[in-house]
Amino acid sequence: MKTIDKRMIQSQQKIIRAFDELLQKYDYQQLSKAQITKTAQVNRSTFYAHYDNKQAVLTQLLSQNYLVDLKRTLASNAPLEQLASEKILHTILMIHQKTEVKYPKAYLDIKTVLSNEMIEMLEVYFKELWLENRQVNVAEVNFMASLCSWGMYGVAMRCANQELSLLVACQQFEQLIVHYLITDKSKTSSRVS
Repeated sequence: MKTIDKRMIQSQQKIIRAFDELLQKYDYQQLSKAQITKTAQVNRSTFYAHYDNKQAVLTQLLSQNYLVDLKRTLASNAPLEQLASEKILHTILMIHQKTEVKYPKAYLDIKTVLSNEMIEMLEVYFKELWLENRQVNVAEVNFMASLCSWGMYGVAMRCANQELSLLVACQQFEQLIVHYLITDKSKTSSRVS
């Protein structure tokens, strides 16, 4: 059984490495499962044992090699009182820069997947921060987490396009968050009273 697991892991990693190699040379839309399996030296059934489609391979590749940086940054952040938005924005920008340099032909397709994954990670991050040890309206938290995750990602893209400096972006974003927290705390304390 351990041998099967080891072989499964090895074949999965072969597919990821082959996909990574091909993505550096070709546009994402041009890649076929046949190219991936040929480069990985696995058959189609092995491919389908691990992945439903090339989108799933792309998502795993990005998760293993790039999104792990954002996950690490979010996990290491201080409590909400000390928002580390600069660190988060910097990490988002670095991930985009790395992928754009490594996959110049496929970057536009990759950017869409990266965006969706990062926004989802940020939303979970904000929800966890606001729900932790607080009596809050869950619907409000979900709304604000969604707003802030899209907002933070949008701010990062404005910084990437040099429409906004990182420092100004962080200050504005933190003011928004602090405003919500202060308003939320006063609502919470008035509900408790």
